[in-house]
Amino acid sequence: MLRKIRVWEVLGLVLLGLVVGMATALLGVELLWAYVVVGVVVVIVVPVVLRRLERR
Repeated sequence: MLRKIRVWEVLGLVLLGLVVGMATALLGVELLWAYVVVGVVVVIVVPVVLRRLERR
């Protein structure tokens, strides 16, 4: 069932992207691998967060 997306959920995902992006930049990871890391983190984190929010 689809529900209305809350602003803090979107901001949390944006913050997650910024943190992962900064971490990969500080580690000197090439840009292509930075995109891969961000994609993997999003694929792992988003379903977990959505599952937790659906329980509430």
